Amino acid sequence: MCGIFGVVNFSGDINHTDQEIKNACSAIKHRGPDESGFYKEPGVVLCHRRLSIIDIGGGKQPMSSEDGNVTISYNGEIYNFSDIRSELIQKGHQFKTVSDTEVVLRAYIEYKEECFKYFNGMFAVAIWDKRNKTLILARDRMGKKPLYYMLDNNIVTFSSELKSIYALSKDNKEIDYESLQDYFTFGYIPTPKTIYKNIFKLEPASYLIINEDSHNIYPYWDLVFKTNNNIKFSDARSNTKKLLEQSVHDRLVSDVPFGAFLSGGIDSSVVVSIMQQYLDDPVKTFSIGFDVAKYNELDDARLISNYIGTDHTEFVLESSCTDIVSEFTKYYDEPFGDSSSLPTYFVSKLAKNEVKMVLTGDGGDEVFGGYKRYSRHIINSKIKEYLPFGKAFESLLSAIPVSLSKKAGRALNRALEDYPNNYLKEVALSNNSLAKQIINKNNQMYSSYDTFSKLFERQDSELNSIYYGDMRTYMLDDILVKVDRMSMANSIELRSPFLDVNLLEYAATLPENFKTSMKMGKLILRNIAEDYVPKEIIYNKKKGFGIPLKEWFKSDLKDMLIDLITVNRGNGILNYDLIDRLIIEHTNNIRDNSEILWLTLCFEIWCNEYHNS
Repeated sequence: MCGIFGVVNFSGDINHTDQEIKNACSAIKHRGPDESGFYKEPGVVLCHRRLSIIDIGGGKQPMSSEDGNVTISYNGEIYNFSDIRSELIQKGHQFKTVSDTEVVLRAYIEYKEECFKYFNGMFAVAIWDKRNKTLILARDRMGKKPLYYMLDNNIVTFSSELKSIYALSKDNKEIDYESLQDYFTFGYIPTPKTIYKNIFKLEPASYLIINEDSHNIYPYWDLVFKTNNNIKFSDARSNTKKLLEQSVHDRLVSDVPFGAFLSGGIDSSVVVSIMQQYLDDPVKTFSIGFDVAKYNELDDARLISNYIGTDHTEFVLESSCTDIVSEFTKYYDEPFGDSSSLPTYFVSKLAKNEVKMVLTGDGGDEVFGGYKRYSRHIINSKIKEYLPFGKAFESLLSAIPVSLSKKAGRALNRALEDYPNNYLKEVALSNNSLAKQIINKNNQMYSSYDTFSKLFERQDSELNSIYYGDMRTYMLDDILVKVDRMSMANSIELRSPFLDVNLLEYAATLPENFKTSMKMGKLILRNIAEDYVPKEIIYNKKKGFGIPLKEWFKSDLKDMLIDLITVNRGNGILNYDLIDRLIIEHTNNIRDNSEILWLTLCFEIWCNEYHNS
């Protein structure tokens, strides 16, 4: 795993010194502490930071073809690179290394932009083609690896993280207030937007071709749900299990020590159990817990570890760890509000002492319909089928005390609202009105729901559209961002077997009732899990990977937030009178405002670290 960075000026030479370029690349040193690489020609600079996982002696980057016409800087792992390598050898290519980097280079030489369709893995790649003075930027199918770019006249700057772009563009910072509203509504900024108007995230499963005359984005893949209602559950179970086992097996290719994160839930437990089948030595597993019982899954993780026989390491986070908040939030470069980043950061820090690569269970909920909100959507759909009953129930609620009917009324109103807004309100961290109020400079006509809803209307059913929409929003811009930044902050490569393209495409054909019911989700995965782990784990109530925000915002985090907003009141970006009121309400147990206060805290930290500077 690595970090990439570069600048191309199609109208002349680079207007930065070599030292300025190297400093910008050094901003992402944590992504690749083992080596750095630097390629330069008039108007073109490609840089690379390497975390050596495969072919440690070879695979140095940037890598060029023998004739010097094609040069790449690449971040990722291609799990089927051996098969592609064999095909390229048959076509006459000769390899100097056994790295997947050279496979990517030669695949481009052979197939041009069609090469990206051949890759099963995670990647962000920059290719400079000297023959036609063209820069190609590409990203993997699910967006597991990040890639940002900025276009300024005929100059393009790109990087794995925004830090490097900021380092060369300190004066070109205009906040996108619609993106900020998205952040305060959902907790993250959706692709292709960033916090700044002139910087973008490249869409997953796409490539961007830039030359002196134009820049155009082309998709090369999309996940399409085509339900096969004729398949038997037993056949679907067998096929899914084989694909999952193959996916885990493919991700065990490594020339360095590796292990796995073990949360105690189904997804990571199944991954670890399959890993152990392929290995002679015990899998090294790592878990993090809290000293607040309802956030602690260490007992479950320990049970799984003992059952499988892993070499297990765990660590308990105490309240005093809140002083690390500023340290881990700075790795995001733009406002990002998933509070489970903290345990993810610490479990990566824990694993760093023993391994350089880990497997995780990320993606299991999205691929196999595991979230409770999916079950609630099925219930909501049933309510709509009996709309007269729903209206009658709504009238009944108005006749009973508010304290009794408030929660049920909100649930019913949401159920009766049109899709996809009813679902978006389900997943939002704050309502659209509050997100608008907390920002001083905002577009009152803009709705974050309108931006998100476009991705929740593409498949053959509402529920499949929700699965797809979550993969293109929450998983892409929250889950995958979180695990990438927190693992890379500790120079750890992270691999996700549930996001294998073959498994994804097969799961998209499964009937909805193989995944989610009104009672629970991941039905087929739970059934498969019975082959690997104890049933008490499989059917336990999911705790999630959160932190005790409610408690912390009555002590350390409250004080931290007050200190930050005292400093930043003068910038006029947020409504600090409203924030003061939210803090008082939370402290006095009037209302649990911990989510919006956390979003505010993360924004204020970002503002101090990047925007104000």
